[in-house]
Amino acid sequence: MKSLVKVGVFATLCLIVLAVLIWKIEDFRFGVKGQRLHAIFDSVAGLDNKASVRIAGVRVGEVKSVGLQGTRARISLVLDKPIPLTVGTTARIANLGLLGEKYVEIIPGPPNAPPLPEGATLAGTTPPSIDDAMAKINDIGSSIQKVTGQLAGSDVAGGIGRLLADIQLTSAEIRALVAENRANVSSSVRNIDVLTATLARELPRLAAQTQAALDQISTLVRENRGNVSDSLGNIRELTAKLQTSAATSTACWRTSSSPAPRSGLWWPRTAPTSPPACGTSTP
Repeated sequence: MKSLVKVGVFATLCLIVLAVLIWKIEDFRFGVKGQRLHAIFDSVAGLDNKASVRIAGVRVGEVKSVGLQGTRARISLVLDKPIPLTVGTTARIANLGLLGEKYVEIIPGPPNAPPLPEGATLAGTTPPSIDDAMAKINDIGSSIQKVTGQLAGSDVAGGIGRLLADIQLTSAEIRALVAENRANVSSSVRNIDVLTATLARELPRLAAQTQAALDQISTLVRENRGNVSDSLGNIRELTAKLQTSAATSTACWRTSSSPAPRSGLWWPRTAPTSPPACGTSTP
C-alpha cells in the first residue's frame, strides 16, 4: 500500500512538473485580457504564431494568428497590457539580428493624435528579404557582365593609352610654363605680400579718416537743415515765377505777331496800337 502511495505521489509530481513546463513553453494566458490589434502585410514569410511583438525593442505581446485577407497577409496581435497608442501607428516585420527570429515591431504614431481604438488595423511594411537581396545582386552582376562585354569589344586599351599620353603632355607643358614664369610668379607673390602689409598698416587710418569725414558731413547737414529747407522753398518759388513769366512772354509774342485785317486785306502790324498788355504800363 505504501508503495502504491509513493508511486502515486511521484506520478502526481511528474504530472505537475510536466504541466508547468508545457505552460511555460506554450505560454498559455488563461484569463488574461490584453489589447488586440490587427496588421496587414504584403508578405509575412518566416513569421509564425507566438512570434513576439515589440515596441522600441521591448517585448509587449505576441502574434495570435496569421491568415489571409484577399491576397495579403493579416495577423492578429495581442498586447500583454493596454498601451496608449495613437492614430498613425504602423507595424513592420524585423529580425533579431542577421539570422534571428522574426518579430513584429510596432511604431507608435504622433503623440498628439487621437487614441487608437480597440481592434484597429495597422498598416504594415515588410523589409526586403534575403531572396530579394540575392535577386538584386544577380541583376547587378548581369549588368556588370554586359558592360564588361561591351568594353571588351571596343578599343578601350587604345583609348586609355591616348588619354594617358594627353595627360603626360599636359603635365609637361604645365611644368615648362611654371619653370619659365617662376621669376614672375615669385615677384607677384612678393608684391602681394607688400600690398597686404600696406593695407594692414593703412586700413585703420583710412577707416578712421572716413569715419571722421562722415561725422563732419552728418554734423554739417544737421546744422544747416533749416537753411537747406529755406533754399528749397526759394527755389520752388523762383521756379513758379519763371514758369509764369515764360507763359506771359509766350502770350505776348503770339499777340504781337498776329496780323490785323483791314478792308478785306491783311496788313502787317507795324506798331502796337492797342493798349499795352502782358504786364506793361502806358507811358
